[in-house]
Order: sequence, then C-alpha cells, then structure tokens
Amino acid sequence: MILRNLLNYIPAPFVRLFIFVAILIAVGLAHRPILNGWFQVDDFLWLRLADFRDVLHSFVATWGHGVAYRPIMRISFYLDALLFGWHGAQWHAENLLIAAIDGYLLFVFARRLGLCFIAALAAACLFVAAPINVENIDWISGRTGLLSLAILLGATILWIDGWPDFSRKNLLRVAVLMVVGLATYEAGIVLPLVLAALAPWLKGAKGVSLRRQARPLLLLVAIEAAFWLVRSLLIGTAGAKVDVPMPSVWAALQENIPTYFNVLRVFWHKKAILALVFGIALGTLHARFRLVVWTMLATSGVLVLPFLMAQGWGARFSFAMQAPLCIILVVPLAAIPGKMRYGYLLMIGGILWDFGSISYHEAGEMAQAGRFDHIVIEKAASIPAEPMDTLVFAGIPDVFAGRMAISTKFHDAMTAKTRRPGLTLREEDFNALPDRSEIERTTQVRRFRFNPESQDFTEQPRP
Repeated sequence: MILRNLLNYIPAPFVRLFIFVAILIAVGLAHRPILNGWFQVDDFLWLRLADFRDVLHSFVATWGHGVAYRPIMRISFYLDALLFGWHGAQWHAENLLIAAIDGYLLFVFARRLGLCFIAALAAACLFVAAPINVENIDWISGRTGLLSLAILLGATILWIDGWPDFSRKNLLRVAVLMVVGLATYEAGIVLPLVLAALAPWLKGAKGVSLRRQARPLLLLVAIEAAFWLVRSLLIGTAGAKVDVPMPSVWAALQENIPTYFNVLRVFWHKKAILALVFGIALGTLHARFRLVVWTMLATSGVLVLPFLMAQGWGARFSFAMQAPLCIILVVPLAAIPGKMRYGYLLMIGGILWDFGSISYHEAGEMAQAGRFDHIVIEKAASIPAEPMDTLVFAGIPDVFAGRMAISTKFHDAMTAKTRRPGLTLREEDFNALPDRSEIERTTQVRRFRFNPESQDFTEQPRP
C-alpha cells in the first residue's frame, strides 16, 4: 500500500525506468560473472560469417547452421561483430540487456493479468534470475531464445491491449511482430496458440463471444501459414533441422518428458516447487485468479511444444516456459490478505536469492569455458605458418569446467581469427575429410597437440 501510494506521485516514465533498472540489477547480480567470459561453440560461426552479403543471403536461404530460417538473428550477430569484434564481454552485455527487456515485458504482461505491482515485479526478477536460463543468457548464441521471447511477449501485450475491438493498426502491429518473431526463431510459431490459451481469461474478463474471438486469431494463423509457406520454399523444408531430430513423436515423448521433470527438479529446488504448488492451489481456489493460473499453466505447456522433437530436451529449451510459471509462483502475493503477504514476500526473496546463487555459479562456469577458448584460440593463432599450410590440432577438449567449449567450431574460430587461406582443423575433423590424402600430398601438413596442464600446443614431428 505504501509503495503504491508513493508511486502515484512519481511520473510514469520514471516509474517504468525504476522497474527496468530493478530488473536489470537482478540480471546483473545473477549473471555478472559471464562478463568475464568469451565466445563458445556456435559463437565462432557468427564471427566467421560476419559478412554483409552472407547476411543478406540469409533472407532467402538458411541462416548458416543447420536448416533453419533466422535472418533476424543473423542481423543481430552481424551488428555485434561490426560494433564489438572479438570483445566478448560486450556481446555478453547485450545478452544481459535483452534478458532485462524480457523481464520488463513479463512485468507488463503480469500487470495486464491483474497482478499487483510487487507481485509482477517479483515474477520478473524470479524469471531473469532463474538458473534454467543459464545457456540462453550466458551463451551468446542462446540469444535466439531471448529475442524470441521478447517479441512474443510484446505481441501478446499488444493483443491484450487491443481486445476485443481490434483496429487495423493494432492487428497489423501484432502481425508484424509475429512475422519478425518467426524470422528470429522457429519457436515463435506458437504465438497463435499462446493467444488461444489466453482466450478463457480474456473471455471471462470481457464477455466476448467465441466468434468474435476467432476472427482476429484466424487472420494471424493465415498470415503465419503464408509466411511459413514462403519460408519452406526458400529453405526447402517445412521444419527446422539444426540438431539431430527424433525419429518419432512417441520417441520424443519417451526421451523428453522425463528430461523436462529432471530439469525442474535439478534447477527449481524444493522451496520453489512448493511455492509453485501453493500458487496453483491458492489461485485455483481464488475466483479472481483462477483463470490466470489455468491460462498460465496452458501457456507454459504451449511454450515447450516447438521443442518436442529436439534431441535431449535440456534447460535451454525450457527457457520460455518458465515465464508463466514465475507468474503462478507469485499469485499468492496478490491473492492473500495484506499483512500475510509480507511473510510470503520473504519466501519469494529467499527463492530469488537461491536462484541468483545457482545462476551466479553457472555463469561463472560458462565464463571459465569462454576464457579457456580465448587461451586456445590466441595461442593457436599465434603459431607462425605459411598461408597455404594445413595445421592440424589434436587434444582440444569439447568441454571445459563442465561447460561447452570450442568443440566442432574450432575451424570457424581459426578461420575468423586468422583469415588465412590454408586449412586449420581439429584432428578429428581432418581425419574425416574425404580428400585428406590429396591435402597431405599438395600442402605442408603440420600437426600440434594440446597439453592440458600447460594449456599450450606442442608441434609434433613429421612422419
């Protein structure tokens, strides 16, 4: 009550700035170790492909890694390459900023659902600090999930604000955001389903007929179908093949459903799970928040549908589905009587502290792996070599400190770093080349082995 009265005297722009800064601080406290990190795995591919013509080509072809259509992501990485070059901290700072934007939009969305100021802010801070987010926020290439969720939340807020009397301008804005989201990350395809999941709440609040609800939604579905048809013609497939696909829906369910609960059990500790259960129970009993809880549960389920066929459904794929769960978790702050809220708020603060501590540790491990990559690339790039020499490196580990390191993107990293026409490969990749014998015959092949103790390379004698 005191906070609400105080905010009434502060101009709205300053209130919005305060909210955003608070969420940005939560992101920074939980993830700041990653600012000491560097690039990892796929990040090196975007450094190698930082070419204007290649970015333009991604609008009529795949984005450069697997079979996927994501030209908006290519623009994002290309601009970072132009502005920041090999300064990884600045790329990571941009991820933290986008995460804060996600949190702010979640705050706005929660307010639209009827949650009080403190509950909406708590949901946003919990979401940006949640440890399942580590790869999305702390891995540069995980920005796909960050940008996709920001666009989805923005479109959903516009949809709610325009309900039920949509103007052409409002519908056009939602449609444009939807298309931009689809060109950012395929997961954006679920936007119409998210809006449909919100329909019971919207209908209950506005008393709008089913036919009136369906018209604008069907228009969005038609626009999405038209976009998907054009996309399929451009890249030659109606799906996305970035990772190894599952052989069948049944096989995907068998592998991924247990993984999903394992992720929650490992990263959402007992206190958070109990609070979530309490939020579901109290919200279901509370007439005002019953539809909010049901629609948020449905939305959470919808947000994992795009990843059903992903091999090894891990934390990165569970990123967006946390947003509605964090809203359910704080429903008691809006539903229980005044003074009782303070005790529950202390519990939320404890969960936020635990979330932040785990995320801080995870971000530190990611940063360690990035710094390891920095050492390896700098030392490999400093080896004197003739332009057409073939350099083969053995013993480079796929992971460091339990986190993904350079792995299969060593060639991309070295190509981007040295711009030397000769090949620079890991031993595993060189041995898999079909024309390896021809390369050995026509170029000088020099072999090096990585020493994990000295973290340096030793040149091997020629056979």
